[in-house]
Amino acid sequence: MKSCAQRPCRGSVLLELALSVIVLILMTAGALQFGYAFYSYGRLQRAVRNGARFASLEPYQSRTPACLERQKERVRRFVVCGDPASAPGGAGCVPGLSPEQVEVVYHADDKGVPVSVEVAIRGFRLASVFSTYELDGTPAAAASFAGRYAPNGCPP
Repeated sequence: MKSCAQRPCRGSVLLELALSVIVLILMTAGALQFGYAFYSYGRLQRAVRNGARFASLEPYQSRTPACLERQKERVRRFVVCGDPASAPGGAGCVPGLSPEQVEVVYHADDKGVPVSVEVAIRGFRLASVFSTYELDGTPAAAASFAGRYAPNGCPP
């Protein structure tokens, strides 16, 4: 059999290049997807951690279920956008996250005084470059309650 030195081999170099470029593109795309997924998850994790800290420092003014729900809604908006008064979809908000997907749970002692608060993400689809990941219960954060306990301070 003749080697490339003895006969022209123009097409084989082009074929090798095409195959190696395809492999390199797939590897680069996989690395980008992996990195973007970690970036997005880290952003969610930071938002949840900040939300738990915000909820633990807010005055607890929740004697009625309606008042407790208003307080939880403030925490949900803080997790989504970093501001308890902002509307979802604005600047600085986590893309695709809605307040309904943020779970806030206050844990109280036997007298009803809050001891800790938990914040978690439920039913969120983390969109990556080529696929999506379902997050249910993660990321989550808990914080000891350090705010003021004022159960009669809830406005009507």
